[in-house]
Amino acid sequence: MGPTNLASLRWLALLGIGLLRVPPISAQQPSWCSTTSFQDGDSNQTGSHFRILPMGASIVYGLESSDGNGFRLGLQNLLEANGTQVTMVGTQWSGNMSDNHHEAYLAVTIDDFTNKSDHSGAYGLEANVILVLIGTNDCWYVQNQNSTAADPRVGDGIAAASRFGDSLLGSIWAHAPGALVLSSTLPRNTNQWEDRCIQGFNSHLPAVVHDAVARGQQVRLVDMYDVVPVDQIQADGTHPTDEG
Repeated sequence: MGPTNLASLRWLALLGIGLLRVPPISAQQPSWCSTTSFQDGDSNQTGSHFRILPMGASIVYGLESSDGNGFRLGLQNLLEANGTQVTMVGTQWSGNMSDNHHEAYLAVTIDDFTNKSDHSGAYGLEANVILVLIGTNDCWYVQNQNSTAADPRVGDGIAAASRFGDSLLGSIWAHAPGALVLSSTLPRNTNQWEDRCIQGFNSHLPAVVHDAVARGQQVRLVDMYDVVPVDQIQADGTHPTDEG
């Protein structure tokens, strides 16, 4: 498996095998429409146009990957190989891919990111697919403030997951109710204390997504924790290697 393909395939699993339908650009209704989507094993269906807004922090940004793209180029290549037109959108950019826009900021917490994205203009770019991977810095921040596991800002990661739902998913719902949102669990961390927080965050995320779906938001969960093994994490303990 080539660089970035494992993580990219996990996103693709929901986008490309007909499990989900993606609203067309400028969709007015907050639901998936009957745009062309791929059935399992069928690469001949074409016509979909995904305007993808990748949202998050340094992992989405592509920090520490050799090409600066992280998983984004691998995902784009896989989708386009199946006949899907892909446009990556966002107010930020990084990496050497020609379509290198995203909405990712280095070292931001969930609340920091929500504030930035609310005011950046990203929601005006008509994304019909939003990828979200954020929360690692919430665990990192509390760890490096010498807080205890009982700190109400983090606990075992549940407080951060609640902020993810109440703050970020709520903001996406308000600004882009017609978009399909794929929310990712956090990759593992080699720091034991931080990884405990990440596992807590991940364990609570299904309930957060369930609540979002119950209110009518088009959101699904993508599990990334088990995709990247510990030997495919950089020496900094946080960022995946190219293979990861």
